[in-house]
Amino acid sequence: MTGVSTAAPEFSPAAAVFGLLFLGFLAASLSAWIWFFADLKKIRHWSGWRWDRPASSIGLIDLVAFFCCILISQVVAVVAVRLFLAGDASRQITIPAPDTSDPAQEASGAGVPAWVAPILSLSYLVAFALAVGWITLRSGATLRQLGITSDERKRDVQVGVLSFLLITPVVLVFSGVVNAVTEVEYQHPVINAMREHPWTFPILFFGAVICAPLWEEFAFRGLLIRWLDSIRSSGGNMRVIFFGRNSLSSTMAVNTDSPEILSQTVDGTPNAAPISPSSQKSDSPIDLRSSNELEVYPPWWPAIVSGIAFGLAHFAYGISWLPLIFLGTILGRIFQLRRSILPCVVIHACFNALSMLGLASQILSGK
Repeated sequence: MTGVSTAAPEFSPAAAVFGLLFLGFLAASLSAWIWFFADLKKIRHWSGWRWDRPASSIGLIDLVAFFCCILISQVVAVVAVRLFLAGDASRQITIPAPDTSDPAQEASGAGVPAWVAPILSLSYLVAFALAVGWITLRSGATLRQLGITSDERKRDVQVGVLSFLLITPVVLVFSGVVNAVTEVEYQHPVINAMREHPWTFPILFFGAVICAPLWEEFAFRGLLIRWLDSIRSSGGNMRVIFFGRNSLSSTMAVNTDSPEILSQTVDGTPNAAPISPSSQKSDSPIDLRSSNELEVYPPWWPAIVSGIAFGLAHFAYGISWLPLIFLGTILGRIFQLRRSILPCVVIHACFNALSMLGLASQILSGK
């Protein structure tokens, strides 16, 4: 006999709980896919999908302003942390191999404390709030017109949960195939922080599940796709490309006493085609449009551009940017069809929560 150990693997409660949770997720996902194929025609023609609205109040200046808000808030957060840590060596708990592509981490020196990650995530939320304030003051657009709030929150949450169940297995399989082919290990500061200091899980979970989905969906969907809509509707007018279309002037330019016109200006600008109020809002999930109405749905290319940008933003984290391009494209398409970041935030948050729980189960089980 050789010295090969035949002992049974040690039982891990954390891994067992996550395993049961993951099995429940797979069962729900399978049910969602069965429903999807059974009602595919109804889903395609569902009255809850928005028609094309290429006009937008977002301009290039708003994307630049958002980037500046991120830079300022990150620098302020890093400076505040460095001042707090100054002269106290006992607080110097660092994350190994920080991501130098992140300006905040690069600015903080050789490493950052493990508990700084959620602080930096909160700084992104500060940047998000500052950018929203800037855009609303500059363009006159409301939060609903920007897709940040919605008058159909329940429906948006339902779309987000169902889309999460449909999309996530595909992303996980795609990611597994890419990792197997490339043999490139996935790296992320959150993973490093969790492995080094498991006690940081609650604050890292908050940053990954609450903070990141909010600002990333606003940036890559709410801002980028709406700016691409401005380009689509600009006709080559550089003023529209740089500043967007002023929401207030757009709505004042039409007869707001007409119910038909009001139904066309859900985001503050006229639609490419008339929309009846009954087709835009209905409590029934199976209300259908006619097949010829599919022609006025938005084109795919803004969603694809958004997905590519979203994936490349995670380029430093190993090969994960490839499946994230697919995920970002689907998120972009959902934003186009709902004109709200809420379903995208729900999908993003659920996806990150599943990943964080899986990581925690691995760490707690000693793997």
